Amino acid sequence: MDDALDFRAALVRAREAVETHVTRVDAMGHAWHETTLTDLLLEQAWPAMRALPFNQVQEGAVGADWLWWWLDQDGTAFGMLVQAKRLHADPWRIDYGYRGGAQLRDLLSAAEALSVPPVYCLYLGSKAFRAQFACDAHEEGDCARCHAATVSLQPGIIAAHAAALPVDFSIRQAIPLEYLGDPNQDTRPPLLAGMSLPADLEQFLYEDQRGANAVARHLLKRVIEVRAGQLSVDVGDVRVAPDQVYKDLPDDRGHLYEPYFPNILRGLRTSPPDYLHDLLAGRPVTATLPSSVAGVVVLTL
Repeated sequence: MDDALDFRAALVRAREAVETHVTRVDAMGHAWHETTLTDLLLEQAWPAMRALPFNQVQEGAVGADWLWWWLDQDGTAFGMLVQAKRLHADPWRIDYGYRGGAQLRDLLSAAEALSVPPVYCLYLGSKAFRAQFACDAHEEGDCARCHAATVSLQPGIIAAHAAALPVDFSIRQAIPLEYLGDPNQDTRPPLLAGMSLPADLEQFLYEDQRGANAVARHLLKRVIEVRAGQLSVDVGDVRVAPDQVYKDLPDDRGHLYEPYFPNILRGLRTSPPDYLHDLLAGRPVTATLPSSVAGVVVLTL
C-alpha cells in the first residue's frame, strides 16, 4: 500500500475506535472524556502516531497539551500545539472559554513561545450525537464526512474567533483528522482579492503538495476560507522563526487576533527542533518548554 494511504488508514482506524467508544458510552448514559479519547486515538493510530510523554524530571509538571510534529522523510516538519476539547450538549457548546478564557489565552501564548500554531483536537461525538448539526459538505443519508468529523482539528486562530459564535460554526469549520493524511484532498485555498504573494508562497499555495507541506496548507486553507468571509482588512506584526520555511508572509489578519499566514506557517520548518531529536534518540530534553506541554506526538508521513 502507498505510504500516504497507509497513514490515512491508521487515522481512519483510530477515528472509528473513538466513534465506537462514544456511541457505547452515550448508550450507557455516561459521559465521555477528552483524556480517554486521546489515549484511544493514540493507541489505535500507532505507529503512525507515536506519543513521547515528558517525565517529571524533564518537565517538572505534567501538562494537558501535546506538541504534534508531522515529519517527512526529507526532514521537513510541521508542528502544532494541540489541546483536546469535546462537544457538549445541554447547552451545545465547546468550552474554548473555560476558566474565564484563561485556558485559551495560555494555549495561544504557549504556541507563540514555541513558534507553532495553536490547534484544537475536537472530539465531536458520533454522527447520531450531533445529528442536528450538518457538516460543511453534508450528503444525505449516511454522510461519510459527518462520520469523519468525530475527530477533527481546528486552528486556534479560528477557535478564538468562534468562541463567541454558535457552536455549529466550529463544527462546520473543523477539519477531520483523517483528511490531513489523505493525499486526495484538495488543499488549495481560495485567492484573497488584492493580495500580492511572493513567488515561493504562491507556489506553495497552488501547486501540488504532499506530507507536512500539505498538512500545513490544509490548516491555512481553512483559515483563509474564514478570512474570506470577513469584509474588513487589517494588518499586524509578522514574526518568524529562524528555521521557518516561508519568511516573507502577508500581514493581513481581518477580524482574527493576529496575521494568519505566520500564525500557521511558523510551524513549518526545514528540520525538526532539537528537543524532538533528543526525544527520538532517548536523550533528556534540555530545552525549556511551557509547563502546559505533556509531551510530543510524532506523525511520520
